[in-house]
Amino acid sequence: MPLPKDGLLSVARSFDPSGYFYDFDRPKLRNPDGSYSTEETMTEFIDGRWVNFPSIWGGRRVDFDTALELTRAEMGRGKVFPNFSSLEEAKKEAVARSEWRGTLGLLGFD
Repeated sequence: MPLPKDGLLSVARSFDPSGYFYDFDRPKLRNPDGSYSTEETMTEFIDGRWVNFPSIWGGRRVDFDTALELTRAEMGRGKVFPNFSSLEEAKKEAVARSEWRGTLGLLGFD
């Protein structure tokens, strides 16, 4: 989904570079180096697509199996996670999403 070129920053910042919604209300988890994380992306082949999903749920890191189970449950309720036709594209977009979110954090958009 392309972003409107003349849209408001408050609207545009809610969507990552691939056009997927980003929840800015996700709890932040402080890292030992002073930075913080909100997702820490994992990738899995689900229903014919490579899906990027968070390993941080409810403000805590969870293992792969738990994250996958939570993701599948959310998908069953209609939530759409970033998904791609190839593993390479999914990995590339996970990096782009992380860099995009980090840049917004540096600009004060937390």
